[in-house]
Amino acid sequence: MTYAFDNLDRITEVINESPFGLITDFDGTISRIAPTPYQAKVSPLCYRYLTQLQDKIRLVAVMSGRPAAVVRGMVGIYGIVYIGAHGMERWVVDHPEPSAETSRYIPVIKSVIQAVTPRLSRLQGIVIEDKGPSVTFHYRQSPEPKATEDEIISAINETEAAHGLRVMRSKMAVELLPPLNINKGTVTLELIREYRLRGVIYLGDDITDMDAFSAVHNASSMGCMGIAIGVNGRGKPDGLAAAADFTLNGIRDVGRFLKWLLQNVPQSNPPRH
Repeated sequence: MTYAFDNLDRITEVINESPFGLITDFDGTISRIAPTPYQAKVSPLCYRYLTQLQDKIRLVAVMSGRPAAVVRGMVGIYGIVYIGAHGMERWVVDHPEPSAETSRYIPVIKSVIQAVTPRLSRLQGIVIEDKGPSVTFHYRQSPEPKATEDEIISAINETEAAHGLRVMRSKMAVELLPPLNINKGTVTLELIREYRLRGVIYLGDDITDMDAFSAVHNASSMGCMGIAIGVNGRGKPDGLAAAADFTLNGIRDVGRFLKWLLQNVPQSNPPRH
């Protein structure tokens, strides 16, 4: 069985490593997938237990494809680490700080948005989310999702400013990103190094989280034991369960897991703020 609650002995081995850290995705992991990206809210249970965990463990981080400022505002927990735009932004003190490599792509993304908006605005159910160094085209409310996805891809491919950028499909969305080797996996490894973690758990539910799953598994070369936990839900991508070590069944189950983690992580695990 791959269900996390059937494998607590194995998970306990990892949380007993010190320092220990927890990294979690936002949408579909600690927040239900909302009809529009602006309606998402962190689960009250997840909020409660993440708030308490930050005082017991070295690292609590929330990683998202959303801008760092947006995800910080939606989670609202002071003192934890916020990574936005799939690793291309980090909240630093009182402002989002893009990585040096991604800053030059912000005007390129704006040019793409300006070019495709007239064409895509004729379709029903599309929301365009400008994330600075990236853009997401949501089509969750479209009456014809597959046709809408194809039209989004076509519009991008026919836009000169988009040539050379990365096109990525996710849950009922198409994302356009800079052609850089920056993703949730590379940033997960950076956090493990920065916080000198010896144990880490990553929670995620989408294609982009699989990069972080791989990073967690490769962290053994850095002396860190890691576990990747996939969160099952509607629209779960193919291969998520296979890429993860264990699974949880939706946001409510994530809240229950965070409660267990709070109750079982050793008190001696030093926080760092």
